[in-house]
Amino acid sequence: NVVVSDGNLVTVTDEKGVYQLASDKKHGYVFISVPGGYEVAVDSVFPEFYQYVSNPSKVERVDFELNASNQDSFNLLVFGDMHLSNRNNDHIQFPRFVNDVKNYMAGKPGEKFYAVTLGDMTDNRYWTSHDYFFDEYQNDIKALDGLPIFHSIGNHDHRKDVGDDLQATSYYNDYLGPAYYSFNLGQVHVVVLDNLDFTNSNPGSYSER
Repeated sequence: NVVVSDGNLVTVTDEKGVYQLASDKKHGYVFISVPGGYEVAVDSVFPEFYQYVSNPSKVERVDFELNASNQDSFNLLVFGDMHLSNRNNDHIQFPRFVNDVKNYMAGKPGEKFYAVTLGDMTDNRYWTSHDYFFDEYQNDIKALDGLPIFHSIGNHDHRKDVGDDLQATSYYNDYLGPAYYSFNLGQVHVVVLDNLDFTNSNPGSYSER
């Protein structure tokens, strides 16, 4: 009964953990909604709840591993609008933020910690001019190694050179995975959404919904 999706279709695993999706692989990935009381592996800070798929004409097998975890009590840290862009001394300020987070967690030994971002980890206005993109963000956020961080997309994490909503999230998807998904922590169900619509005829404009 683990929920699995390709961003369009949704199914659940059977009693043996097997699932199938007749997917057109439009989004290029498949993911699970991590059930409460379980964790996925974490690559530095990135929970491995999704994997990429690429060939619509080929049956691809994608497996996920879940490990039981006591989540009766946990701490959820929320990071909002970091806007890392290699300007205004943000590279000097960010390590201070990292130290604050580490010190806070160190003050609660033995407790479980997770984090979720509220979007705008980067700033699309400076991707090119200040040479700061999602790969630089990935390297910087790894300073919090060991803290599972779930990401959500902000308006400044969208491409501005397209008017198509799916294309507008493509860079984010390539580096940080699905823009729509959910996960569970104990009895808490967390839904992550992209509330921006980049379907306007004028590339670079958007509306919130």
